[in-house]
Amino acid sequence: MTKLVLHIGTQKTGTTALQQFLVDNRELLERQGFEFPNIPNSYHTERRNASQLYQASHDHMAYPDELPPSDLTDDDWRETKDALDCSDADTVLLSDEYFDFGDWPRHGLSFDGLNAVFWESIVSLLDKTRVDEVLVIIYLRRQDEYISSLWKEFVKTGWKGDDFRTFYKDPARHFQMDYASRIKCIEHALGSRGHVEVRRYDKNRFIGGDIFHDFCDAVGLAWDDDFAIPKSLENPSISNDVAAALLPFKEVAPNRTQIRSMLKAEALSLSKQEQTGKGATLFSEEEFRSLMSHYEEGNSYIARTYFGEDELFSMEYASGGVWVPNKERIAAYRKHFSKCIAQYEKSQMHQATASKTLRDWLRKLKGIMTR
Repeated sequence: MTKLVLHIGTQKTGTTALQQFLVDNRELLERQGFEFPNIPNSYHTERRNASQLYQASHDHMAYPDELPPSDLTDDDWRETKDALDCSDADTVLLSDEYFDFGDWPRHGLSFDGLNAVFWESIVSLLDKTRVDEVLVIIYLRRQDEYISSLWKEFVKTGWKGDDFRTFYKDPARHFQMDYASRIKCIEHALGSRGHVEVRRYDKNRFIGGDIFHDFCDAVGLAWDDDFAIPKSLENPSISNDVAAALLPFKEVAPNRTQIRSMLKAEALSLSKQEQTGKGATLFSEEEFRSLMSHYEEGNSYIARTYFGEDELFSMEYASGGVWVPNKERIAAYRKHFSKCIAQYEKSQMHQATASKTLRDWLRKLKGIMTR
């Protein structure tokens, strides 16, 4: 029988760095009876090895009438099932931050209803394996910091073109920030076969001083000084000014992967060079208090249940105050992004011209050879 540790993010809580840590230390993990299997997935990365499990349950939600949870087939998640059934390890580790995602097909259901169906689907899948115990690990970040960072992530990757206030007032975002409802749903679905381990994404609260020590403590891994530690942020955030400058370019090439990747790289480079405004928040103090009061009851439930405390997060307002857009800097960034796109398009035109010239030359060569 196997214990499954399922790490589900949330997004923007060091998930990518943790996944890379697990990839880099596979051999050392195996010595302690843990396995982080390399499972193929649509994202073509060995880090997100729970994405197939996520996708199988997600597909059920897209076709609830045709595919009830009990009818999910092994072929929908063959590699994951094999990894769980064939592992020689005492504990298998799976991780993917998309369990946190709120952009699901609705089918007239509330987000809480969808979450219930989603986790019931996951448990029904796990019932078909050798897994006899499940530990779900979730890291929580204070809601204002979480949603701000998530918005900048969406802007950076070209997923969303909404301004920040439109973004965070979306019902899907409310679902993502309602930690208590989501955790209660997971607890209910797991029943007696598992439980939830909640951790706070806060450097002042990490056991051992960083998220890698903290995660090892959460899953029962003894710290090994030979562990390889990622030397840099695996998925850094962009600055507020860079996000504001990049936002309009979502409409320029929404389906051009090369341009989006190029803009992302430029956005990260510009953010790294910024020297001011990094501690500012997107929320005024009044907005911050209003947002946090909305989740006060749920946060208190988590604090009492999992930490034996009254408060889940520090309620101190951001030391850098509210963000004031630097209009000159934003204009300069937009000019830079426009120039990058123009240069890219020019290079593509040159390549197209060169390709046409080559095709013409090959046709002429073929004609000569057939004479």
